[in-house]
Amino acid sequence: MPLTRLAPLLGNIVRKVEATEQEAVRVKEEQELKIHSLQNKVSSLEATIQLQQEDLKRQRALHDLQIAQCKHERDHARDSLSQAHVDLQQATIQAKNDYSALQAEQEKLVAAYNTITSAFEAEIEDGNYGGQIC
Repeated sequence: MPLTRLAPLLGNIVRKVEATEQEAVRVKEEQELKIHSLQNKVSSLEATIQLQQEDLKRQRALHDLQIAQCKHERDHARDSLSQAHVDLQQATIQAKNDYSALQAEQEKLVAAYNTITSAFEAEIEDGNYGGQIC
C-alpha cells in the first residue's frame, strides 16, 4: 500500500486512539467521583451506626438502672410487708392478751356486782337498808 493511502488511515487510528484515551480518562474520573461519593456514604453510615450503638448502650444502661431500682423497691416492699406481718402477729397476741385481761376484769366486776346486789337485796328483805324503810 502506498504511503499516501496509509497516512489518512494512520491519522484515523491516531484520532480513534486519542478519543479512546480521552474517553478512558473521562470514565476513570467519573468512577473516581462515584468511588469518592460511595466512600463518603459509607463513612456517614458508619458514623450513624456508631451513634446508634452508643445510644443503645445508654438505653441499656438506663434500662438496667430502672430494673435495679424496681428490684430495690420490690425488696423494700417485701421487707415492709414482712415487718407488717410480724407487727400484726404481735398486735394480735397483745389484743388477745388484753381481751383475756378485760374478760377477767369483767368477771371480777360481775362477781362484785352480784355480791353487792345480793347484799343489797338481803338488806332490803331484812328491812334494814341504812336505817331507811323502802
